[in-house]
Amino acid sequence: MSNLGFVNYKPATLHDGAEASGHGEQLNVTGYSAVVVQVIGITTASLVPQVTLDPTEVDWDDIQCVSEKDGSILTAITANGSYIIPTPGKNWFRLDLTYTAGTIYAYARAITFMPGTTLADIDIQGIADISTATNQTAQSTLFGAVTETAPATDTASSGLNGRLQRVAQRITSLIALIPTALGASGGLKVEEQEAVTVPTQITKTVAAAATPEALAADGTFFQSATYIGIKAARTNNAGTVYLGIGATNDTQIIPIAPGEQGVIQAPPGQKFDLNDFYLDVETAGDGLGLIYS
Repeated sequence: MSNLGFVNYKPATLHDGAEASGHGEQLNVTGYSAVVVQVIGITTASLVPQVTLDPTEVDWDDIQCVSEKDGSILTAITANGSYIIPTPGKNWFRLDLTYTAGTIYAYARAITFMPGTTLADIDIQGIADISTATNQTAQSTLFGAVTETAPATDTASSGLNGRLQRVAQRITSLIALIPTALGASGGLKVEEQEAVTVPTQITKTVAAAATPEALAADGTFFQSATYIGIKAARTNNAGTVYLGIGATNDTQIIPIAPGEQGVIQAPPGQKFDLNDFYLDVETAGDGLGLIYS
């Protein structure tokens, strides 16, 4: 294990040639991040890492340690080697020895990491070692088989290989659309949807002189209307007719001679209503032909 990341450390000997069960020496770890332990001399024994806030109390808590040899997480040390034990927030540390055989030495040092460094930053050989069969099986499940089928949808569960196949399929589909999406100059086409409008044709006649009538029912909207002074198809009026806004007699201000044509155009983006236009005649039965849309 590298010392990289340590600000300071405090050494101690917890067991010095022990040949009987016992708690050993206590190490004050107040303000330290972890304890590194080197154990030698074990034939048959168990060392359990323990911590407490108050060493005068009998309540010591068993904690786990990590083997620096293979990264395994242990509840007890039963073999010679180096181990690291996190102790943040604790005050005292010890190794509780259950002895059977051997002459046991346990050396420890409390360490403090540099600001921003955690236990995960320390290089412990073997943690999540991909070379083990168990971890290879777990990783294989996550990666997926080389021939894994792509998921049916973008959000369906899949291994990494299947997900990548799905992404590749989607990219291929997008690439296939590019040629048809390009215009003659190479840019993307932007096509406006043009509405097709069929004009409407009507002939409006007025039954009696001096009695103005609306050109159509309420809600007959138009943007443009062409009118002609006729009372039937190909039949001109007998006299002049008058067109205007309002139903009162003699208020229509546009005179239209027999056969005369004109256009009524609404402002861009707006429409008129034929119901607002009134026709007055001098000769009963005269009228107005209209083509509008």
